[in-house]
Amino acid sequence: MLKSVPEIKNKIDKLWDMFYSGGLSNPLSAIEQISYLLYMKRLEDMDNHEVNAAKRREQEYHSIFEGKEECRWSHWMHYDAESMLKHVRDVAFPFIKELRSTGSFYAESMKDAVFLIPKPSLIQEAVKIIDDLNITARGIDIQGDMYEYLLSEISQSGKNGQFRTPRHIIRMIVELVDPKLGNRICDAACGTAGFLIGAYNHILKEYTDLENIEYDEEGAPHNLTADKIVDKKYWEFLWEKAFYGYEFDTTMVRIAIMNMVLHGISNPNIRYADTLSKGFAERNQYDIILANPPFKGNVDKSDIAEDLTVTGKSQHPKTELLFLNLFVNMLIPGGRCGVIVPDGVLFGSSNAHVDTRKMILEKCGLEAVISMPSGVFKPYAGVSTAVLIFTKGERTDKIWFYDMQADGYSLDDKRNKIDQNDIPDIIQKWKSRDKSIQPQKGDKWLWVDIKDVIENNYELSISRYKPVEYEEIEYDSPKIILDNIENSENKIKELIEIIRTSDFFKLFNDPINNNKDFKKIKIINLVGKDPHSIKRGPFGGSLKKEIFVKKGYKVYEQKNVIRNNFKIGSYYIDENKFKEMQSFSIKENDIIISCSGTIGKVAIVPKNAEKGIINQALLKITLDTDKILPAYFKCIFESKSIQQYLFGHIHGSAMKNVTSISFMKSIELPVVPMSLQEKFVDILQKIEKLKEKHDESRLLLSNFFNSLLQRAFKGELC
Repeated sequence: MLKSVPEIKNKIDKLWDMFYSGGLSNPLSAIEQISYLLYMKRLEDMDNHEVNAAKRREQEYHSIFEGKEECRWSHWMHYDAESMLKHVRDVAFPFIKELRSTGSFYAESMKDAVFLIPKPSLIQEAVKIIDDLNITARGIDIQGDMYEYLLSEISQSGKNGQFRTPRHIIRMIVELVDPKLGNRICDAACGTAGFLIGAYNHILKEYTDLENIEYDEEGAPHNLTADKIVDKKYWEFLWEKAFYGYEFDTTMVRIAIMNMVLHGISNPNIRYADTLSKGFAERNQYDIILANPPFKGNVDKSDIAEDLTVTGKSQHPKTELLFLNLFVNMLIPGGRCGVIVPDGVLFGSSNAHVDTRKMILEKCGLEAVISMPSGVFKPYAGVSTAVLIFTKGERTDKIWFYDMQADGYSLDDKRNKIDQNDIPDIIQKWKSRDKSIQPQKGDKWLWVDIKDVIENNYELSISRYKPVEYEEIEYDSPKIILDNIENSENKIKELIEIIRTSDFFKLFNDPINNNKDFKKIKIINLVGKDPHSIKRGPFGGSLKKEIFVKKGYKVYEQKNVIRNNFKIGSYYIDENKFKEMQSFSIKENDIIISCSGTIGKVAIVPKNAEKGIINQALLKITLDTDKILPAYFKCIFESKSIQQYLFGHIHGSAMKNVTSISFMKSIELPVVPMSLQEKFVDILQKIEKLKEKHDESRLLLSNFFNSLLQRAFKGELC
């Protein structure tokens, strides 16, 4: 995307950074405000085009700017910053809100729009960049890519379980459903209109010579001229009657319309609607439905359309089930649907879940269930999902299942491109599927008969039907395992005796309640002399995703501390960024504390940890080891009394957060003499060995049992 035109990408990056630093840090709000400016620019460009076209045809044309010349982009774009902000806010923006009589769906969607750009300098710089981009003069490919690149910056989940669907997943589903020219195609929860644009490009590709098509680094096709469509009436249908989108979030309506406009559909049929409500009456209308509807939400039963019957006894049915019911009702007989659902739809045991699966299997021909790995929607969410493909009115006899394990991108938050990718295999196997052919060993697909599904309570999880392949493990003989158990237990007894006879408890007593009145010292007085010895991670905006590299200096996260594992994680920064953020770097024996979400967890940086920095959710402490040992600090800080004190001073209802580093500095810890600390650490190490021996014994007992079973079934026991 935009790889061939880096100057455009750089300008969009600059535009995004300006809005972020200018006070509009919510991605959707920023994109919405940018869309208003794009619309103002494009409105004049298209009006000029119509004026010139009318002159060539010697026809009369009335400009939409007649009597409102001051609303033209070219009129106010050279104003000084203060005047520009006032003019756009008070004159130009109200003008575009009043254009609803023009018949433009975008103009119609503007009725509740609000202008939010707060700073004169921000609007002046944004206008300059948008003018320099000269969007209208660009080809449709570049226009669409520019807006998609802006949308890719949405790095947070939307409301009510909305997630931006990855474009390569959209292309896969569209390829499987295979919409055709002449189909009426709908997405009843359209979001940014990704599925509708994917269907449009799929149809264009079918009518474009293969040798003219180029693919970008993401696998998206370009140069889709569709030169084989020669009849004007087909183009008119494609542009005016083929695509329909509905969305209950007015911000998303405006974004979706702009996205389709910049992909070549000048007046798309995208409208505001609560498609689950009684007021939405689109039934038996569409040949194709493609969707990733919101899930993990509930709606009030009293508001739901009466023909959406898969609600069970709940007064607040799940949206993902209602949408499936809706899609079946919206399709014409023979109409096809490709939809993403959460895994719970496949195996949920509630009446509503079972009734939904039963409805699809009885009213439709369920053709495919494709299980996707849980990382597909990261960084938004780690939810597991699946794709259902069905045709209304057909009979289900056998269902094609596929267990997708890789989609061409890493399944962590970074979603870097990787070689492993099941999508080409899914498409190839789907197109060549034959119900009489069974999979070979190693294949990730299989056929399941409808009778088996019915017998399993209509469950559609592939794990229910996938054959389990067993690999035999050869265990040691029971005698050898028993000898090992005896050795392990003897070592456990030795360690217990060492701890029991230690004078540690007599000397130390109870360090947490401090019954012996050991001196209490504030954390700030236990750190090293370096000014950065106690430091909270950098502000989140300092570690935006575009700065990360494949290799370099590691950025340590919450999970490193929570799991006490410094080897996991895949975020890195380059050397220049590391030098810039040197004060957040860590070294061996530093204390790292989690301060957001799961708070109060402590880890000690090990000797072999990669060089790197902490992120914004962590606090690092470099201790003065002449005063306190790291292992002693960790044990005391994670004690019940300190944790209770910590939780009593945190902020946030949904996301807990230690907001004040001064509070952390002020926490007092009971500090015993160094000789006792050393004994304390020695005992801790022995206890850790004791834990390891117990784990070893449990494993040996398990192997002993399995060894007995193995030999019993082989007839080797006497």
